Amino acid sequence: MVHQSCRGRRELLIMSLRPALVCFLLLSLTRMAESDDCDGVTEQVQFCKAGDNLKLTSGAASDTVTWSGTGVTRATYANDAEQKVLELAGLSAADSGKYTATYGGDTKNFLILVGAVPCDEGQECKVVKGSSIKMDSGAPSETVAWTHEKTSGEAGPSIPDINFTDNNKKKLGLFNVKATNAGTYEAKYPSGEPQTTKTFTVSVQDPITTVKIEGDGSVCAGGKVILECKVIGDAKEVTWKKGTTPQTTNVNGNKVTINGAKPGDAGEYTCRAKSYLGGQPVDSPEFTLAVSAAVDCEKQQKGTNSSTSIINSDEKKPSAARAASCSVALVVMTSLLQLCWMV
Repeated sequence: MVHQSCRGRRELLIMSLRPALVCFLLLSLTRMAESDDCDGVTEQVQFCKAGDNLKLTSGAASDTVTWSGTGVTRATYANDAEQKVLELAGLSAADSGKYTATYGGDTKNFLILVGAVPCDEGQECKVVKGSSIKMDSGAPSETVAWTHEKTSGEAGPSIPDINFTDNNKKKLGLFNVKATNAGTYEAKYPSGEPQTTKTFTVSVQDPITTVKIEGDGSVCAGGKVILECKVIGDAKEVTWKKGTTPQTTNVNGNKVTINGAKPGDAGEYTCRAKSYLGGQPVDSPEFTLAVSAAVDCEKQQKGTNSSTSIINSDEKKPSAARAASCSVALVVMTSLLQLCWMV
């Protein structure tokens, strides 16, 4: 009876879990479908997601193709002998760039941007140098005219057609952004009046290269502690941790200030500098703060005063000796005078 009861419970459990298993399988299949090939189009930009598999078809008939580009060193080819189709599995931001297929005197270009940062119309888009960005004009079908005005107010250079997703230039993509890419981008359409104008403002920040904590690593209980998170590069935000616990008390931006330090304030501190769009956060090495008990600090101070008093007493010894010598000399001189007077 017990055996049959357990069997019945097991069957009920399987029945209850069956819908969840079906959902899991469907989600797995969906994710597999989402990571299908990201097919590049010649002379246009293609936006891919991190983890996608890149596929570039050169269009060569029988010639052997020579490929160049960022990720070519780890690429494979559908036809090893002629290399007509380039394949690159598991894309990352480092694979972004221009890929060129050369064969029989012909050249085909593909611009692939992986994990490009979307810049929204009407908002400042702060991105890190070296990242990729994309801007969507929102035009339904009309041909879009794009212009770039630098931060200085000068007109930017013309944007190559390869930086657009289609011939109508609805979406614009930029790779490896530099300081010269900062400024205002305008998308206007259609060519006649009235026109729709979309404005995109781009600023380019320096990537974070170094993060470290500076400050006094030892303090007496009751003393004041100031720790500063020093960042080389542009940080959007700085956060602090003591051990694994986030710190918000006594924190003001890149500084931690503790008035009246307690032994409980001692520990390992780290700060994290969060980058602007397109960059990665960077953590500092651990900084050890030691807080000595008030009794220990008093002992140290007394020891210092004692040694100082000894030094001072030593310094006074020559003066005492000189005084004694002067007294003896005075007695001798007095005695001589008395003898002379008696004579």
